Amino acid sequence: MPWVRTGFRSIGLAWVLALCLLTVQRNALYQDPVLLWSDTVHKSPQKARPHNNLGHAYALQGDWTHAIEEFRVALTLKPDYWLAQENLQAAYLFQVGRHE
Repeated sequence: MPWVRTGFRSIGLAWVLALCLLTVQRNALYQDPVLLWSDTVHKSPQKARPHNNLGHAYALQGDWTHAIEEFRVALTLKPDYWLAQENLQAAYLFQVGRHE
């Protein structure tokens, strides 16, 4: 039954092409840390680490307002998260121009 074999090949090829398209789309997120961590926060809004990492990505861009907001969210979700505490402190100091 050659038509069955052709059908399976067509389905397999469509599946491979769909996965390639999804890979290309996902790779676009890896080009920009803010996009990557925003997507992660969107998918896992109740986890502190993605919020902290998004805050760090904002901090690297000098966007202290958004960085502080994300560090605060991370600490709301996990108050003993020491890295978010340090990042929030550093962000406040950078925002007021008193960084070391």
